[in-house]
Amino acid sequence: MGASEMMNAYHLGQEIRIPLRFWVNQTKLRAEAAAAALTIKVRDATGYAAGDVLILNPGTDTEETVTIAGGGVSGTTFTLTAALTYAHGVNEIVGELSNPTTITVKRQTPDGVDQTAWAIADLTNDATGKYSKTLTLDQSGEWLFDVDTTGSPKASFSWKLVVHPTQF
Repeated sequence: MGASEMMNAYHLGQEIRIPLRFWVNQTKLRAEAAAAALTIKVRDATGYAAGDVLILNPGTDTEETVTIAGGGVSGTTFTLTAALTYAHGVNEIVGELSNPTTITVKRQTPDGVDQTAWAIADLTNDATGKYSKTLTLDQSGEWLFDVDTTGSPKASFSWKLVVHPTQF
């Protein structure tokens, strides 16, 4: 399981899109994969099969989603249905995207108010294992988030973002 960490600078009044990513069967690349490659080599292919939708390098600028082609698992090499958009390095994360049964996001705003901000029905399901939520940052300071899921993948993680009073 995993999620994107919010690491950018934010300012008061800004509207942001919060991406949440969920996966099972996590492995890592065992060899570099060039942009436009149609195969990737992973450390462990246990549990993967043709048709699985994978996330590569989640939470980064080179995050991408690919699908294993029919007959596309041979040892620890996956043949993909489409070429990679980005180059990927050894040890980058590869996971099979999966929708949890439930998602609960709790939020503490900078004024210290705790609340259950969103349930799964409040999030946009962009694709298998990919959810998002648009949020307007109406207070400056630290925003704290906790995410819990049930089902597979089972996940629990936290992150924070800091909102500055101005964009300068």
